[in-house]
Amino acid sequence: MVVQATSRNIDEVDDYLEQQEGKINQERDAMLCHHNAHQKCTNCLPLDPYDEEYLKKKDIKHMSFHAYVRKLTDLHGKSTRNVQPLENVDLKVDLNCGGTHRPYPQGICSKCRPPVATLNRQRYRHVDNLTIENEHIVNRFLDFWRGSSYQRVGYLIGRYEPFGEVPLGIKANVVAIYEPPQKCAQNSVSFEADPNEEIVDELCVALGVKRVGWIFTDLWSADNSKGTVHCTRHGESFLLSAAECITAGAFQSKYKNHTKYCTDGVFGSKFVTVVASGDKSDHINFSGYQVSNQCTSMR
Repeated sequence: MVVQATSRNIDEVDDYLEQQEGKINQERDAMLCHHNAHQKCTNCLPLDPYDEEYLKKKDIKHMSFHAYVRKLTDLHGKSTRNVQPLENVDLKVDLNCGGTHRPYPQGICSKCRPPVATLNRQRYRHVDNLTIENEHIVNRFLDFWRGSSYQRVGYLIGRYEPFGEVPLGIKANVVAIYEPPQKCAQNSVSFEADPNEEIVDELCVALGVKRVGWIFTDLWSADNSKGTVHCTRHGESFLLSAAECITAGAFQSKYKNHTKYCTDGVFGSKFVTVVASGDKSDHINFSGYQVSNQCTSMR
């Protein structure tokens, strides 16, 4: 069954980027270009937004989602265009198999078992940057930890906007942090049932914003007089724990990315994960992440 994403569900930033040409302009090279300023040659023709050499030169590790879609849908000599090139991966066991074996997990067959998955690095990302509108937003959020030494979690409220530093890029702009009911301790934090969840979402719609991600603290004070914290997350230890990746995947499954480029009407997610933790200078720093679509489908 083909499910079409309605324009009402698709984010405004996606509608905007779809209408943009996306080409990367190149300046005329005085040494290589032997033509006037109104002409173009192979040395100064605009580049595609997914041009690998350009992305490598600009140290852009992942192309944007819309650049990835352009790469899949551009004709480049082909006679037909695939207008829905994206396909979701389903790695779940079919619990309604109807085979002769006992129900899973006591039994499984080739029809109900999930397909074999090979772990691959995702070449694109749904969100390329994250900004927090002002320092007061995060300071109010951190005040709970400063006053109690207990960890804290919250939802990032904001909107998705174009990000010009990456071709056809998207950024999440955070304008508020909503702290739902939660159980906090010095070394952990967990969500509790939120009776105001629907009210908060209705208020967000009225204000033209939405939940764009979640944020949690992992802070351990080093010197209270200096305001320093321990650096526990880095390349030689870990960046996200397995439990945090599972939670991020659960959120990304809940807050799906609506798109017309997939027959399911949804593909991936723009929902981001932000960690407030100590950096190598022993100061509080914020790091943003997303788990891959493949990781989300495996949870």
